[in-house]
Amino acid sequence: MNAEIVVIGTEFLLGASVDTNSAWIARGLAAAGFDVQSVRTVGDHEKRLEEVLQSSLARHDLVVATGGLGPTVDDMTRRVAAKVSGHSLVYREDLARGIEEFFRKRNRPCLKANLSQAFTPQGGVLVPNSLGTAPGFIVKVGKSHLVVLPGVPSEMRVMFENTVVPYLKELRPGGAVVRSRVYRTTGMTESQLNETLRDIFESSKNPSMAVTADPEGVDVRLTARSESGEKADQMLEALGKTVLGRLPNHVYGLNEDGLETLVGRLLKMRHLTLSTAESCTGGLIARRLTDVPGSSDYFLRGYVVYSNEAKTDLLQVEGTLLKSRGAVSAEVAKSLAANCRKNSGSSLAVATTGIAGPGGGSDTKPVGQVFIALADESSSQVFEHRFSGDREGIRRRAAQAALELLRRYCLSLPLKD
Repeated sequence: MNAEIVVIGTEFLLGASVDTNSAWIARGLAAAGFDVQSVRTVGDHEKRLEEVLQSSLARHDLVVATGGLGPTVDDMTRRVAAKVSGHSLVYREDLARGIEEFFRKRNRPCLKANLSQAFTPQGGVLVPNSLGTAPGFIVKVGKSHLVVLPGVPSEMRVMFENTVVPYLKELRPGGAVVRSRVYRTTGMTESQLNETLRDIFESSKNPSMAVTADPEGVDVRLTARSESGEKADQMLEALGKTVLGRLPNHVYGLNEDGLETLVGRLLKMRHLTLSTAESCTGGLIARRLTDVPGSSDYFLRGYVVYSNEAKTDLLQVEGTLLKSRGAVSAEVAKSLAANCRKNSGSSLAVATTGIAGPGGGSDTKPVGQVFIALADESSSQVFEHRFSGDREGIRRRAAQAALELLRRYCLSLPLKD
């Protein structure tokens, strides 16, 4: 069965917001065995939305729409969905009471506009919203099915998993099962990875292989179709072993694994503690590490030492060293890491100093040059990198490289290939 995703909101067309829902929904639909053929974005315009939904439903077995279920005047999805499906909107007292209770618990007034969310198409399947006030719904339109969900990602995801997925299983009993597995890599460019896996790309049809690159690394996605989930998993496992064999030391996780989560797990397993001294990354490494619940078990302290004065005052980097070698140098990076570890009392310390741009570079110290140092109780080692991209990209690549350095240290791997 085929499907289309419709993302609703003028903010996406203006570039004011970034759509993350469609990618998440697409993964969920693929896992449920649906062939997602396209994603469409439409603004908050009643006539255009009606045309998009009508054409989508005419061409697909399933349409999943997200957005436009709020209480404001531009939230028209509920009304348009009822119109194209031929169902009248009915006011549900049980939903109204739930909305009023939602605001009462938060000591906020429930306005008349909020109660507009208690209207749903008659005869539709309700998709409860445990995190907000906008319920979703599913209606049958001819031979097609229309699923309508709110645009708030946290609400949409829970609703999709709790109600939509069971509905889809009933809608599509038996048939092919689609399973995916993502191998997350870092330290290799997309072109390097392509050369390493070229023959597998060209020869593998089921499972198929695709790559996605961003500043943190390159993801390799394997997708298998089979008559059973068990068989699909076996196919993924077999091809996955080949991928791992081709990429020694570069695969750090599967699916949604973040490098900061893995590093935290390794530090905890080895009973190590960590502190950070960041110049060009501006606290990004510390933020990623402390985004992980329980990171207080191993993360002790983070210094953001952007200026030369901060490097001297907080981490005792000698003024003569800064003057002779410059803040962006291997020597300063090593001093930052060693003194950070000593001051904080942690087992390890990682430090960054570099030129993130867009200005500040020179022929001898170009934009993208970053030194990353790692200190333990016996030594301080430093590695030079030349990252490409804009300021944000360079900072993200530097933070990822620092975390990768920690991963390799904890696993006793070569610190640099």
